[in-house]
Amino acid sequence: MQSVKGRVVPILHGREVKESKMSSPSPAVAVGQWITIGRSTPGYVFQVNIDGSLEVGYYQNRLKAIKETVVWKEDSWEFKFQGPNGTYIRGADEGLVKCGPR
Repeated sequence: MQSVKGRVVPILHGREVKESKMSSPSPAVAVGQWITIGRSTPGYVFQVNIDGSLEVGYYQNRLKAIKETVVWKEDSWEFKFQGPNGTYIRGADEGLVKCGPR
């Protein structure tokens, strides 16, 4: 943050960030926590990456446990990539994701 003409503005990489482009800050998240992806998909946090993205597991179409990267966009967690980009989850982690949050 920096004061410019009596107002405080965020600075990113040396440039002023326009307020209309700002999103709400991402919530604090820890490994082992359940989050909501998009509007309603529960996701289990397996890893918090240094860039703030998360590796989460979710139950896709009530058929497969998938691990995929999500990022905070404006006011919700969203998939980082369009289309199929996840990997299958196997073993105990698969069971955890399929059971969902309790």
